[in-house]
Amino acid sequence: YFVPVIIFIGFIGNTTSFVVFTSTHLRKLSSSVYLAALAVADNGFLLSVFIMWSVHIDWNLHSKPGWCQLFVFLTYFFSFLSVWYVVAFTVERFIAVCFPFKRNVICTVNKARIVVSAIAAAAFLFYNFALWTTTVTVTSEGHSECRPRAGTIKILQVINNIDTVITLIIPMVIIVVLNVRIGHRMKSMRGQMKQILGRCPSTGSDASRAGNVSTQITNMLLVVSSTFLVINLPSHAFRVHHFL
Repeated sequence: YFVPVIIFIGFIGNTTSFVVFTSTHLRKLSSSVYLAALAVADNGFLLSVFIMWSVHIDWNLHSKPGWCQLFVFLTYFFSFLSVWYVVAFTVERFIAVCFPFKRNVICTVNKARIVVSAIAAAAFLFYNFALWTTTVTVTSEGHSECRPRAGTIKILQVINNIDTVITLIIPMVIIVVLNVRIGHRMKSMRGQMKQILGRCPSTGSDASRAGNVSTQITNMLLVVSSTFLVINLPSHAFRVHHFL
């Protein structure tokens, strides 16, 4: 019963996040586009996990022709979106913090929507292999199971190795490196702010208030991306071991 409880709580949390990032003043921020898209991707992944779990309640939709291929595809699709939306959010915050003069040009809502759409399109093009490499087979016990199609095992091994690289190794390196750079820059900015406050309290207070929103968003990024890495670390460890 642990899995459906996590799915239920996660679905409520993601839906609430999506509403907040799209229906409040936060919708005017480019970072909200990535976070709203992340909430949708995570809900999609939770739905796929629920369908696979449903075999335990004799609602084995995952082992029916058509649904089998669809949910294998969606599992790959949404897991890719989840990690790369976190990467996109991290890159956006890196630019905003480390290159503030380029923030108003690069970090816009429209460009964020373009990036989100491009990532989704890339995921669809790469992972549609699941639609033709999986099929429903009947076991000797008479049970239907969603399995790789005969003759596609070697292809799937290569694709899974590529998937490990593009959804684990590359994103983790990018997130860790950029988070370290962002953290270092934030520490430097706090030192500069203390100096400004010491020299000119009124000007320093205005600058401090102006940077509050950006600081809060950056802190949220560090929490989201760091939590993402830590919670996914066990499954990533298994994937790396299998890959090696």
